[in-house]
Amino acid sequence: VGAGAGELGGIGVGASVGVTAVRGAALAHLDGVATVGGDLVISARHRADFHSDAIIGEAGLATAGAGVAVVVDRSVQAAYIGDGAEILRAGSIEVSADRSYVDFELLVVEAQVGLIGAVGASIASARVLGATQAYIGDATVGDPDAATVPVGGVRVEATSAAAPKARAYAGSGGLTLAGDGTRADAYVTPTVEAYYHSTGGPRAVGAGSESVNRIGGDLTILSNSTAEPDAVTLGIAVAGGIAVPVSLPTAIASPTVRAYVGSDSRVRVIGNGSSDPETATGRLTLGAVAADDPRATGSGAAGAVGLAFEDSVSVATNKTTLDAYIGDGAEVTANTDVIVQ
Repeated sequence: VGAGAGELGGIGVGASVGVTAVRGAALAHLDGVATVGGDLVISARHRADFHSDAIIGEAGLATAGAGVAVVVDRSVQAAYIGDGAEILRAGSIEVSADRSYVDFELLVVEAQVGLIGAVGASIASARVLGATQAYIGDATVGDPDAATVPVGGVRVEATSAAAPKARAYAGSGGLTLAGDGTRADAYVTPTVEAYYHSTGGPRAVGAGSESVNRIGGDLTILSNSTAEPDAVTLGIAVAGGIAVPVSLPTAIASPTVRAYVGSDSRVRVIGNGSSDPETATGRLTLGAVAADDPRATGSGAAGAVGLAFEDSVSVATNKTTLDAYIGDGAEVTANTDVIVQ
């Protein structure tokens, strides 16, 4: 997205605005009955490339202008095995959802020159919201009537990596007054979650059936977040009388990252497929991981014969929520380790 404006004359007022809102969904799911001779892979991917520029310049007797660029990504990625589904046989099962970006960058440049006075504003806002989810619902995993364990290892993973950059620059010059405000916001606040929530599914109830899912390999449930919002502002004002630039960059990393086995779920993690608990090697791993690094950099310069005042307030906040757990009433049997981290 690009926007631009320019004016030269007596009294000038102008604006350059670019706004993009994304609400798409990437979905991959299985809701029926499947018998797979090899591996079963269910994957949802979102890989975006966002650029937005707003540039404005004016010169005249007195000028005022604003440049604005906004991009908000509310997209949802979901990969899942739905309630009521039956995976009777599979070498292994992988359910994964992923969000990433080729690039995510906003640039706003605003310049004002007025013989009497000049004021301007430059605003850039880049935000990552939405959700990335991978899960197994109340499904049957493995034929419960089979003599041997018919499903190998199961991996459920959700990954989100976002590094939005917001840049806002402004410059103003006037004989009497020069003032400009720059604001850049970069937020990463999505939900990232991976979970297993099955009581055994529709085939796991009734005579001759085991009311628990059996997994012949390991069960791995992981949620990963990398949030690196970056906000940069620069304001410069020069005047014969009063010069006031204000710079306000804000970067917030606040994803909610969860990995869990849901309440009342039932699963037996056997490992190498052995029905003998003495030799089985099953492992359950639950992990919620974040590598978040918000950055905010604000600077300004003011020069005036009369009064020069520059103010810059930079805010970088990491409020990530991490949660890995086994829910109330869940029954999980693993023949070796249960790792929750």
